[in-house]
Amino acid sequence: NQTHLADAYERLLLETMRGIQALFVRRDEVEEAWKWVDSITEAWAMDNDAPKPYQAGTWGPVASVAMITRDGRSWNEFE
Repeated sequence: NQTHLADAYERLLLETMRGIQALFVRRDEVEEAWKWVDSITEAWAMDNDAPKPYQAGTWGPVASVAMITRDGRSWNEFE
């Protein structure tokens, strides 16, 4: 019993010919996704705060605590 498994491109071509769009993204979805990404990169461009270095394996820079505390939140420290 040999079952033929379609490779990735073969499957895409077959689904295209059958009119199945499950593996594809519509243009409006792509445009909305880029709006979201663009808003992030624009915010980064306006921010003059440089990334804070920290040692690998630590909880991150001290500034991260101040950042979330401003919003009334705190880190959950699991050991």
